[in-house]
Amino acid sequence: MIAIAAWIAKQERNRNSERVRAGLSRAKAQGTRSGNAVSRPKEIFKRDLVSALRAEGKSWREIARACKAGVTTVRRAYRALQGRGGVPKSRE
Repeated sequence: MIAIAAWIAKQERNRNSERVRAGLSRAKAQGTRSGNAVSRPKEIFKRDLVSALRAEGKSWREIARACKAGVTTVRRAYRALQGRGGVPKSRE
């Protein structure tokens, strides 16, 4: 009886590992590894747009929404374009 249960468990482990290998090879064929993108784009949004919208007097949230990025990401990009590091705390 125990031998049959052990055999069934072994078969299930084999089927599970086959499914995992099939999924990983499918992900690799689609250009990913384990579901994560192999390479992230260097530019997620247009950094020039941040400066242009800021010059128009838009708020950080409005700019972030327009760029489809986070507020902190937008603020960092703005500071990098201005030649300063860090995150600005107040509106300039």
